[in-house]
Amino acid sequence: MLEVSISVLRGPGAVYFAGETVQCNVLIKNIDSSNVEKVAWASAQIHCICYVNENKVRVSLPSSKQNAISELPSDTAFVPNREDVLGDKGYLSFASKPTILFCDLCLNPGESKTYKYSETLPYEIPPSFRGHFVKYLYKITIGTQRLSDVAKMIRIPLRVLVLDGLESFVKSNEDPPPSHPFLERSPSEHTFLEAASQHLQMISARRSHLNYRVSSTGGRIATVSLFKAAYRIGEDIVGTIDFSDVQQRCLQYSITLKSDEQIPEEYRKKPNQGSYVSVHARHHEYCLHLKRSYFALPIPLTVSPGFVSSLVCLRWHVHFEFAISCNDIPKHKQSTDSAQSSTSQGPATVTAEVMEWNLPIKIHPANPVLVSAATKGSSSVKQSF
Repeated sequence: MLEVSISVLRGPGAVYFAGETVQCNVLIKNIDSSNVEKVAWASAQIHCICYVNENKVRVSLPSSKQNAISELPSDTAFVPNREDVLGDKGYLSFASKPTILFCDLCLNPGESKTYKYSETLPYEIPPSFRGHFVKYLYKITIGTQRLSDVAKMIRIPLRVLVLDGLESFVKSNEDPPPSHPFLERSPSEHTFLEAASQHLQMISARRSHLNYRVSSTGGRIATVSLFKAAYRIGEDIVGTIDFSDVQQRCLQYSITLKSDEQIPEEYRKKPNQGSYVSVHARHHEYCLHLKRSYFALPIPLTVSPGFVSSLVCLRWHVHFEFAISCNDIPKHKQSTDSAQSSTSQGPATVTAEVMEWNLPIKIHPANPVLVSAATKGSSSVKQSF
């Protein structure tokens, strides 16, 4: 009996940037105490399967590709995406070239062998995404076959983050070629992750204080201030709301972090089909008689940053709702004597109207090492057969 273990070197979440090299160890052990095990081959591949909501998205897999997959022998061929494409109606979005780990391996009782598998992800692939209309799921598949037995597949999930502009930034920061071909070239001081972290810091750093004056037909309601307009997953969207020097009184406000998933018109099942909006964080507060209020919306590490692919577009915005009083509410008069207390009784009923406002923001990925460390899950899998 054989035991196959796959361990991704970056755990526990196995999160990588597009353009980064994925590395994992594959251990094959003969756990039989008396018999010699002969393994014909073992191969590895990374693939991304795109799943669509067939009730909302009109897209079909070319029959030639589907027939080509179905005609391959299921018992001996290495086709890691067979079940996804044929069984679950998935669409192969990306597949790396299969890598042969070994051929004709003999293992004595208790003996084990470890093989290293590495694959560099392209920059132009879509990110991992679990949406309402479309899903992009990545897997590392290790296939192996013993002599006179069927091929076995072992899979481990992988999360891919896409950072816009990373490819050009990495290429522009590469070491120049040596002036003399016989001189030894010094190793680069910047690794891929260091360059990616530098680029991420540049595009998501705080640049200036952003102020937005919120007004309606009756005049100014509030002034919303944000510290920046671009964020990373795992950060907080922190801001202030100033209610001083306004023409209309605000009774309460609600702030919501939302993502907007849209598909192109040519792939929509219905012409009037809209986008799908998801809520990820919310802040609510009563603000009558307040001069200033603060809010913080956490961006979950599990969400996907904004991106655009051939099938789906994901964008982010902060949704504001202000409940404005239509009545004249007298301001609370505070006593000048600090030793005396004062109370204020609000009106029993108030006529109000709600004003809504959407503020588009950009959400970028975070360092995959940090995201992987904070993700619950396992970067290793073990199977016996």
